Amino acid sequence: MNKQEHAFSRGLFYILACLLLAACGSGGDDIVPLQGVSSYQLSTTAPTSAISPAGSAAISISLRDSAGNPAANQTIQLSKTGPATLSSGSVTTGTGNSSISVVTDTAGTASVILSGASAAVGSSGSVEAKYTDSKGSIAKSAVSYSIQESENVILTLGKNTVNSGTGDSVSLSGIIIDSTGQVVTGKSITFTVAGGYTNGTILASSNTSANYLPSTTDLSNKTITINAGVSGSTATASATINVVGTSVQISSPTTSTTLGNTITLQGSLKDGNGSGIGNTSVLLSSPNLPGGSQTITTLSNGNFPAGITATISSATGGVATFTATALGATGTLSINVSGTSFTITSPSANAEIPVNTSTPVILTYLNNGTPVVGSQVFFSSSLGTVSSATANTNASGQASINVSSSSAGQAIISANTSGGALLASQTVLFVSSTPATISVQAGQTGLVSGAQTPITATVLDAANNPVKGKVVEFSVITDPSNGPGLSASTATTDASGKASVSY
Repeated sequence: MNKQEHAFSRGLFYILACLLLAACGSGGDDIVPLQGVSSYQLSTTAPTSAISPAGSAAISISLRDSAGNPAANQTIQLSKTGPATLSSGSVTTGTGNSSISVVTDTAGTASVILSGASAAVGSSGSVEAKYTDSKGSIAKSAVSYSIQESENVILTLGKNTVNSGTGDSVSLSGIIIDSTGQVVTGKSITFTVAGGYTNGTILASSNTSANYLPSTTDLSNKTITINAGVSGSTATASATINVVGTSVQISSPTTSTTLGNTITLQGSLKDGNGSGIGNTSVLLSSPNLPGGSQTITTLSNGNFPAGITATISSATGGVATFTATALGATGTLSINVSGTSFTITSPSANAEIPVNTSTPVILTYLNNGTPVVGSQVFFSSSLGTVSSATANTNASGQASINVSSSSAGQAIISANTSGGALLASQTVLFVSSTPATISVQAGQTGLVSGAQTPITATVLDAANNPVKGKVVEFSVITDPSNGPGLSASTATTDASGKASVSY
């Protein structure tokens, strides 16, 4: 035998020795099997690949030998990945919910139950069956599954909007359908409002219907969410309702003015039912308000409080804009603003001027806040006389004359430029303050028991002008009826010089 033949024989010996060791082990009775794919036929089937968190599905197992005959009394090992649990009435080994064993019956079949066990919807996993035959070869089969809700809720709204406040509602109804689209009966639907009671309340009318009522504490315009759910199920449905109708109005007795003038602001806050919303903050915004904004609180009837004023200091395109916002509602006010101011600034409106007293009348003429100098102004008065029919504006844009009247009464003082291009007026009251005569008159001269009559005193000055603002004292000289007498012992004369009490 040459060297090459000897080396080949020695290598072949080593290979045979290694194979013998692999088959017999390192000694004793230990045997290391060479596992392969079994000739047995193992299959697993499930009626559905989706189960609900509260549901279950039976997985059927079938084992047949290489000739296609049922393999009875054979142990099948099952293991699971993902959520859910495994269980069987014929468990032979294993106690957990992830790995169990079952034994085939005479038909070569077995089954296990896969339960959702409250697993999260959308999760998934698989169940694997494994059979090891007498030769150590393995047959495997597996099924996959996912956790899906088997029921669905359909939520229907009677309408998509509701008025804030009381008096309006939205009907809610729902149905439950299963995975085949059939309506499920005998279960109740629970309706809830997201965000709690400040977003409204639900009044149930049956197992599957209810009514939504908007909140009576939060009357703001907003969008709320209605949720519908089924007890013992994760099936839900949602829908939105728009709460509308709350409004804020802002207005002014003045629709137009000039730069530098002061206007009064009014307004109200109401719910969708038209009821006033009291004790609620409203934000007023405008460059003509100090700091650009002012917060006010509505009165109990929803109206703005009295005395809200704004001095017009700016306007865009000849318009001053005011905005009021509250509870998701917005109101706007536009005031037309002229850059020309032609105003009687003295005396003030409804000022009382003593008769026979010369009183200055001042007209101020400005253009965009700048005095108009040297312009001729014409003056007149409906009662009394003016010291001059014309006057020219000075460096401050002011023209002035005097007015007086020997007679008491209301007067309208007027001023205008040439041709009446600009007009201004002021109402004043000429009054007398020096009494000269007093007369008394009864409304009726004869009375029945229990009746009454006014007693009026008229106070005049020496020129027979009524005297305003004087206190008149009344007293009864004799009264044979012994009745209650006068309603008061004093009264003050009005602009017509009259003061009255009752007898």
